[in-house]
Amino acid sequence: MSDDSTSSVLRLVQSLAPSVAYKESNLEQNRKVWNLYAKDWKPDEGWVRTMAENLGEEWRSEPLAILGDEWSDRESVLQVIKEFILPHLPEGANAAEIGVGGGRIATKVAPRCGQLHCLDISAEMLSKAKQALSEVEGPAKVQFHLLESNTLPESLGARLLVANNP
Repeated sequence: MSDDSTSSVLRLVQSLAPSVAYKESNLEQNRKVWNLYAKDWKPDEGWVRTMAENLGEEWRSEPLAILGDEWSDRESVLQVIKEFILPHLPEGANAAEIGVGGGRIATKVAPRCGQLHCLDISAEMLSKAKQALSEVEGPAKVQFHLLESNTLPESLGARLLVANNP
């Protein structure tokens, strides 16, 4: 192999290295993937727009606002919240969302909560969720928790109603 092709291969391997799943725990592999996803996510980024293109005209005509908007159309998200979350979430509830991601569900649920705990394994995702929730009005006191393991923080105990990201 020539020096030029060796350096090209080396550059390719180095550019792919952050996205390679190594022999780490599932938690660590997922943390790495979601940190990279959130870090690189911008509403006008080409790969994000490409993901959103299959969702219909609404995503071409309206800007993506929150990380995760590219995964499903707004109507479907609102339907899931209305049918599966809100019936189990009384006004003023102390609730949590495990896997809050960019906060697309939390932003819709927070106004109904007295306190909302947003949990995720990714610090970058929590940062995006904080940004999204900073613009939400309502009574909810929002706290963010970085999950370091596959268990809930002991400080939260069993006193939560949990709305898991669909």
